[in-house]
Amino acid sequence: MFRILTGSIFCLISSILFTTRYIAAAILNAKFEVGSNFPYFLGLLGSELPIASFITLLIGVVYIIWGEVEVRKGVR
Repeated sequence: MFRILTGSIFCLISSILFTTRYIAAAILNAKFEVGSNFPYFLGLLGSELPIASFITLLIGVVYIIWGEVEVRKGVR
């Protein structure tokens, strides 16, 4: 049961990391007021957040599946 909870928390962290990139790009776009350069600011932020988001999502899904398998087998 705790593995399912841990997997859910990892999925939550993944969604927070994923949305952080877009929120940061929107803040930069609003700050500089150069027009609609959202893709430019999105590119400035790099690829670290999407990679971290994908890794935490994979970890979360693995934990959820692992927890479900243990529940079905009856292992605590």
